Amino acid sequence: MHARAVFEQWAPEANADDSAGPDGGVLPLVPLASCDFFIGNYTPGGTTPKHWGVVSGANLMREANVGQPDAGCHLEEKEGKLGPCAQACCAYCLSDPDCVLAELANGGNCALMHANPKIPWGKPQTIKGVTMLSPNRHKNV
Repeated sequence: MHARAVFEQWAPEANADDSAGPDGGVLPLVPLASCDFFIGNYTPGGTTPKHWGVVSGANLMREANVGQPDAGCHLEEKEGKLGPCAQACCAYCLSDPDCVLAELANGGNCALMHANPKIPWGKPQTIKGVTMLSPNRHKNV
């Protein structure tokens, strides 16, 4: 059984900082140094959890660029730059104790990846518009 992620903050109505609400709330952005980022890289393997495994850009990145259909994440992906969407995806990966990698692509969709011995990590592939990230759990950031 996996530990419960800390970002599941359910409430009947959103609170003032949107950290809790009927959709589970959103996490505040974390510094870019909180994760290692691999721009234009895709690493196959691992398992995406059934619950909270993929968070859509529009919901995940509300704090990043409010009102944008995908929170402006497609611009980060197109330009190969790190910004608020990458920071938010990093925050969600850090909040899931089993997250080893996360994939940020397709307009800010953040897919958390857990290690799975039945689906080992493959060789990294170069793919434009995809950013993989790995949490820095043991670094002082």
